[in-house]
Amino acid sequence: MTVAAFAGIAYMRAEKVARVAVIVLIIALITPSVSVAEMRVLESNVPEYQAGLMLPDNTKLNLPAGGRVKVLLLPSNETKVFSGPNSTAPAIPLGGMRGAPRKQD
Repeated sequence: MTVAAFAGIAYMRAEKVARVAVIVLIIALITPSVSVAEMRVLESNVPEYQAGLMLPDNTKLNLPAGGRVKVLLLPSNETKVFSGPNSTAPAIPLGGMRGAPRKQD
């Protein structure tokens, strides 16, 4: 095998590797990413939700009358307090993952 033939084969392999890399990059960019949000129970007077418990963000809290649960929403690091009686309200209210409103100038 001559040097020129070897260089041609190496070039063809490098070209194939580059094509595969571009295809993988395109697939990675168009594939939707899955974001994971959780809640950590900070305080609770409800035995079902002990402090330190990690819950998915779509958990429906079943709180008895007088029940109170304070959670830390992750990854936004916001705290929310939920009070009973309540068995159907979602754990994170609409817009719960948004930051504080900005001051208008």
